[in-house]
Amino acid sequence: MSLLLFSLISTTAVETFEGGRTESYPMCVIRRRDGVERTLSSRADRMDSLGSRMRGLLRLFRSEDCALVFDFDSVAERRASTLLTPLALDVVWTENGQVTRVARLNPWMGFARGRGDGVMEFPAGVAEDVRPGDELVLR
Repeated sequence: MSLLLFSLISTTAVETFEGGRTESYPMCVIRRRDGVERTLSSRADRMDSLGSRMRGLLRLFRSEDCALVFDFDSVAERRASTLLTPLALDVVWTENGQVTRVARLNPWMGFARGRGDGVMEFPAGVAEDVRPGDELVLR
């Protein structure tokens, strides 16, 4: 347990929370493609602090039905990492809700970059059917 706690404190998944928007109510993540909707996660929480990030990673560790949402004020290159995190993650970058990149990060040492004004993290496998051009909606 102490290793997990250390990993949660040490992780650098998305490089900054500055300028992010926050909402305190739970949401779900819906993928839209060709007019068809599919729920990816029935719980999505916006990450706006180290504390929310730690709670979010604990939720991901315990449940496959959870997503972490990072919102930014502008489009830019965003990095994601599972450095010292014992979880494999699916990471999705979006620009105005449109998917720009999807990556699977292996536990402990995963790293990827993408461009967008939003990043969503899911337990590995949840976003395996998501591809660039899909629309992700928070409800």
